[in-house]
Amino acid sequence: FFFVSALCLPTQMADTVTIREIKAENLVRRDRDGSDPYVQASVGRTTYKTRYEKNVNDPVWQEEFTFNLSSPWLKMTVYDYDGPHNAPDPLGSGSVHIGEMEAGEHEVTLDLMGQGTLTMQLVIDTGDEPEEEVPEAEAEVDCNPTEDELGDLNAACGRLWDLDTNRLVFDEDFAINLQSGVGSWSDNDAAADPLFTFVKDEVFEKPTYGGLRALLDNYEADVGKEEKATQQEMGEIYSFLEEICKTAPMRYVRQYLVQQGKLGPSLKHFKGLLYGLWFDLYGRKGRRDSCGFEHVFCGEEKPGNQVTGFHNWMRFHLEEKAGRVDYRGYIYARRHQQQSETADETPHLITIKFAWEDDDGEVDDGVMPTKSLSSCFIGVSPEFELALYTLCFVAGGEDNHVQVGEYRVNVKCYPMRKYGRTFIGTAYPQALGWEG
Repeated sequence: FFFVSALCLPTQMADTVTIREIKAENLVRRDRDGSDPYVQASVGRTTYKTRYEKNVNDPVWQEEFTFNLSSPWLKMTVYDYDGPHNAPDPLGSGSVHIGEMEAGEHEVTLDLMGQGTLTMQLVIDTGDEPEEEVPEAEAEVDCNPTEDELGDLNAACGRLWDLDTNRLVFDEDFAINLQSGVGSWSDNDAAADPLFTFVKDEVFEKPTYGGLRALLDNYEADVGKEEKATQQEMGEIYSFLEEICKTAPMRYVRQYLVQQGKLGPSLKHFKGLLYGLWFDLYGRKGRRDSCGFEHVFCGEEKPGNQVTGFHNWMRFHLEEKAGRVDYRGYIYARRHQQQSETADETPHLITIKFAWEDDDGEVDDGVMPTKSLSSCFIGVSPEFELALYTLCFVAGGEDNHVQVGEYRVNVKCYPMRKYGRTFIGTAYPQALGWEG
């Protein structure tokens, strides 16, 4: 199965058509249990394919594809997927004349020559997407990377830290109580009290903080359980992307990638990159059961009572406040292969141990799933985290030893390669120590 890589974005701007949703009805049944349909969409020589849906005749694909208008026709063909070694059976096709459509949103229904219908949500753009209206304070910030930063990822990450003016202030906006340390191998619970002492309610009134919070309850924690996004949840993703793209850290990353030739100049290219890397669903242990955002920011649970991902402090605080997270202490720092009973922990970067009962309330043998070692930033803004991980993933490698503020970290970035595309598998900061 072939998909156009999320990282292969056009570098030249042209008029575009974006498919935001495809809904099929009354497709022909090719097999006893139904068809396994997918859609191939083509404009000129550019082709995208959706994922296939198993044993359904009325599927909905909530996937987004953007084409340059190299041809005035959008051709849509539905196929029945018969496995990787067999040719697919066509279920119907049709074309839409998009060359004369006015700019804006359109709902178009195609008759598949008596073999069902396809209804598509299209967005025609006959020019560059207008730049977001940036708040006055943000607009005054210089977000252009220097020549030194373009040649030095460490310097660029340090600049991102300086641009995060939306970061919370320790003891003013939030406070944590580390309590006692514990080795990552130990089963001991070294913390009787919660990690967070308080987080001000006003924090979540900030647009990007509130936008992130709205996304955190949109996913199934169990690995292998298929995700199904509602229209409201898709709207929350688009709203969040709009808000973070106004911020200085994200504007900096956009300019950085454009100047390095890794991204087209349009804002829509940047949003498309972010959506593809972070929010497009892929299969981790099942069909469409995960995405980069879910793994990194929300956390997942896999068999054997193991927590994976879960590297976002807001998620931790909200789950702890709801009584679903049990903080069990900070992890001792390792120094020269010896175990030190001091913490590599200062207010904005911690390495901890915890147990988590996700919101389905199911636990194996009455034991909460645990994560014996997890590192995350604390009190940083959503835009800083997304900017840092995106920058290191696209412009760096799997290991990125950088200095952000007073913290020396290895920003770990692992790709997930599926369907001929590259997604974010995970990304997180690994504490290496601190300066000062």
